[in-house]
Amino acid sequence: MAIEATIGALGASNPGGRLLNPATTLMPFRHLRLDAAPGEPPSWPEIMAAMGAARRALDEAGARISSPDQRARWSDDAARFAYGERTFELWDAVLRLGRAVRGDATLDVGAALADADSAAAALRLMRDVVHGAGEHADAVDGLEASHVAPALAEFHRRFGHARR
Repeated sequence: MAIEATIGALGASNPGGRLLNPATTLMPFRHLRLDAAPGEPPSWPEIMAAMGAARRALDEAGARISSPDQRARWSDDAARFAYGERTFELWDAVLRLGRAVRGDATLDVGAALADADSAAAALRLMRDVVHGAGEHADAVDGLEASHVAPALAEFHRRFGHARR
């Protein structure tokens, strides 16, 4: 919920969400920050690094499977993890775009849009896994469940890049 509130999927009146309003704090929650000091909860980059480590561990486990039953269970887990992984990649890209809206000139907006579009395209193909995802069980696909499509469309309008 903190991530969804941060990206503006919850409680936002701005078209496309909070990320497009430079007057709002990008990450307003103390326990979810772009940067964190030692002893504080993990920062967003640390969370993304942990997702990468989890992916590597999952792939390593998959390479060691020897039985069809184990493969079937691993495949189910891998599909569910991929759904979360693509969602976090999309959130990461739109957070970068939110930083650009707030004047961070160090960001490559085109690359962030391309990353967001890539994750969004993958999420559009994820349907079955979404239907078992609790509160998002009625979403058509992973992109709808991410609550980011309106913000992504607004970022494309704002930055003048054609949708890919």
